Amino acid sequence: MVGGEEYFQNVSTETRKLFQQGIISAALNTNAWIITNGLHLGVAKEVGLTFDQLRYKNIKAVQNIRCIGIVNWNSIAYKSQLAQWHTTIPNLKRERLYRTWQLPVEEIPKTFPLDHNHTHFLMFNVDPHSVNPQDDINRLVRLRTEFEENLQINTKYGQPYVIPIVQILIGGNISSITSVCTAIGRKIPVIAITGTSGVADLIIHEYRYLYGENQIRSEDEYENARQQPQFNDYHLKETFGPNQETLNGITRQFTEMMKSREGYFLLNSFALSENEPESQLDDVILNAHHHAVQIAENPWEKRASNLILAIACKKYERVKQYIYEHRSTMNWPFLELDKPLMFTMHQNDVRFIELFIEDSRSFERLRRIITADGLYKNLNENDRSAMLPIVDKKGDIRQMYYATCFKPNTIKFYSNAQGFIRDLLLWTILMDRFHMTTFLCSQTENTIVASLLASKIYQIAAESEKNFEKKLVYQNREKIFDKHATIIMNRCFNIHEDLAVQILTSHSEVYFDYSPLELAEEIGSQSFLGTKCVQKYLDRQWSGAIIRDTNSSICIRALQTCLINPICLPGPGFEFFRSPCVRFRLNILFTIMFLFLFSTVLLHDYRPSNGNKENFFGISWKEIFVHICMIGIIADEIFQSL
Repeated sequence: MVGGEEYFQNVSTETRKLFQQGIISAALNTNAWIITNGLHLGVAKEVGLTFDQLRYKNIKAVQNIRCIGIVNWNSIAYKSQLAQWHTTIPNLKRERLYRTWQLPVEEIPKTFPLDHNHTHFLMFNVDPHSVNPQDDINRLVRLRTEFEENLQINTKYGQPYVIPIVQILIGGNISSITSVCTAIGRKIPVIAITGTSGVADLIIHEYRYLYGENQIRSEDEYENARQQPQFNDYHLKETFGPNQETLNGITRQFTEMMKSREGYFLLNSFALSENEPESQLDDVILNAHHHAVQIAENPWEKRASNLILAIACKKYERVKQYIYEHRSTMNWPFLELDKPLMFTMHQNDVRFIELFIEDSRSFERLRRIITADGLYKNLNENDRSAMLPIVDKKGDIRQMYYATCFKPNTIKFYSNAQGFIRDLLLWTILMDRFHMTTFLCSQTENTIVASLLASKIYQIAAESEKNFEKKLVYQNREKIFDKHATIIMNRCFNIHEDLAVQILTSHSEVYFDYSPLELAEEIGSQSFLGTKCVQKYLDRQWSGAIIRDTNSSICIRALQTCLINPICLPGPGFEFFRSPCVRFRLNILFTIMFLFLFSTVLLHDYRPSNGNKENFFGISWKEIFVHICMIGIIADEIFQSL
């Protein structure tokens, strides 16, 4: 933000409110850092008041926004209060509170107080004895430029990316021209607010004088403008703007900037109108960066940055139109959509993810840009605060996370696409990104297991969470993913029963060798265990190959073959005897026969006549059969226990 020292003194309440709404909307949507001169006047003061009001309306949102003041140390009033003196003697009389005050109307002071609503200040002590004030301005602009250049190149989640920068000019005096020329030289778009007088109106007036009112910008239009007489004679002008002002020594710098190709594409205008929606400033910023693409050294990288900016501003239709317009370009998706896709993953916006996937963006490309380890190692404070309360946030998060929630002997890290989707899914669950988790569950090779795993993780989080409200949220999400898996299982069963039963018991190698049934039993999912598919599986486990036979036929077959050794039977017969239903009935038959024969032996073979040792060495056939039955029952019990 540049200029604006005089503009906001006599501005209407509605215009002031419109400016505040536009700044808030743009800052919140883009998670922006706003840089001003940091003083308690003009646009810097207005920006500070804007965020002071936002602080009471949306506490969480304002924490992510930085409002930085870059100040000349010699322009600060009562700067002695800010100086740090290294002394061992405490000064109890020292004033510890830096106050702001109302500026006098009659005269313009040489120093101004800092705006206390800014979050950070950078104070540069330029030469206080400089004879030429313009040298101080140039030096401060150069320092500010270096600071912005260091901010522009950043690294997030292990990947470098360029932060888009835009300069907004409100009013301004002659010194603001230096800032604008420096920004244009660095190929930074500049938006001048019309109707704010000063340099902003001067630049807009001169731009229209050179290039006309046409809003469509192209190389052909620029070449046509260069053929006009006013363009060729522009360097001879001495006065500029609607008031025909002189520029006091920077005329040449200004005229070269206005005639340059960069000036044609990077200078933009915006009117604060009470009839326009508050989000219009977002559109102007996007249009400014769209124009900047045409002079970028790397247009692919610049367009990717513009897509990221549009995603941050939630401009879905704009991104959709942009993708469809450039779809036929050779190699375009591979060069431009990778970083926007990665950015969208972290923004937790499913609409844009689906848009990229529809346009043939696969996770294979994303896997080549980021790594699963990088997702866990490059977490910021916001990510750590949103993390589920499962692991210690200071150690190796990924290792502890997997060891806590999954079977230790099955944890494997895969480098293929499905393994990457699994790791990405588990990361979104840990970061509590609900909508993205739901989307990724639908992209995996085993949606049912993935949903049940998500339910299990949220169950562990609910058990670990001490906050009652968060515990309810985690429990609710546990039920949602549980229900999601149940619905898919029911649909599979309605289409193909045998295949659904096979899916129910199939172990997923990617998902830690879990099967849907095993996970459902582990988390105690009543809705999943109550599905028809699970009941069908239990019926087959109980009745085996004879599930369609009647109970009477089962009893007859069991009675007919109760004396046949099942091991000697062919395959179908052996499977018949392995079914729990037949084994249960056989055990009942053997028990009844055993009790009957045992009673007969007791009552007949051991009657009192045998007390006289009649047939002492004789063993009746009934007693032999009783021993066979007992040995069979004991052997069967031993087999079952093994």
